Formats: sequence, structure tokens, C-alpha cells
Amino acid sequence: MVLAGRGQGVDLALDFNALPPQGELVRRLRGHDVLVNAVGIFQAQAQQSFDAVHVKAVAALFGAAVQAGIGRLLHVSALGAELGGSTAYFDSKGRAEVLLRQLPAPVVIVRPSLVFSPQGASSRFFLGLA
Repeated sequence: MVLAGRGQGVDLALDFNALPPQGELVRRLRGHDVLVNAVGIFQAQAQQSFDAVHVKAVAALFGAAVQAGIGRLLHVSALGAELGGSTAYFDSKGRAEVLLRQLPAPVVIVRPSLVFSPQGASSRFFLGLA
């Protein structure tokens, strides 16, 4: 298993705001069997937009995964994701799903209502309420 992300403790440095060129991304992904994407942001900021993180980076990552020959692809989306969704967050998640369904490889898309992480902002919020 290889953990990709930004920050410390990752095996493969990837920043969805600044992915490497497609050829480099394909090279980094080659030799892996499964890709699971669980990247997401709840608030857009000047340095990270919903479009950049949820749509463009997801399209680039999964496109590179297909080119690299990864046969099992899983995308963690969000409950309520849809084109023209009620918020920019849901709309961006929905746009990513549309792009992923057009890939020449099957992609499993899951829509959890909440992903728990002790460090996650929403998890901390709900734990605080409890």
C-alpha cells in the first residue's frame, strides 16, 4: 500500500492543487493495482477551489491511473453529489462523477454521508456537539 497526499507521513507526495504533468503522474502510478481517491475539501479558499480539487485534479488523477494500467478505481464522492447541486461543493462532486463515468475503465463511486477522521473538521465538530 502506498499513501499519497501532501504533508508528512506520505509515500508519494501529491498536491491536488499542483499535480505534476500527466506523463509524470502516469509514471508515478505505474505498477499499482488499485487507486482510491478520498480527497475533498469542505470550503473553497483562494489557494484551493472546489473545481481544482474535486474536478480537475480528480480527472487528471483517474486519467493517469487508466493510462498507468490500474485496473481497480474507487472514488469517494459525497451523499448529495449532482450536477447543479444545491451547493458548489455538491455540484463539483457531481461534475467529477460525470467525468469519471466517461473513462474507458470501470470506476466505483461511493457516496458516504460522512467520512470520519479524528483530525477532520466535520468529525471534530460533531464530536464537540456530542
